[in-house]
Amino acid sequence: MSCENMIEKLYLFIDGELSPEEECEIEAHLEECLTCLRIYGLELQFKRMVIQKLRCEETPTHLIERIRIALDSF
Repeated sequence: MSCENMIEKLYLFIDGELSPEEECEIEAHLEECLTCLRIYGLELQFKRMVIQKLRCEETPTHLIERIRIALDSF
């Protein structure tokens, strides 16, 4: 697999959307190519950071109740 092919499939690989055969090809390439391994690592870190930042915190019960009271007053 060429670096270009690996980069084209990188996001599918990260998201687990490739066939087992394609995953094996990507993994084999990453074992041999330090440049692509670095790119993979950066993209994986970026995805994890985005997921972490987008995680919603649970709304406190008292806030939900205040909103309901305010809406009922309209």
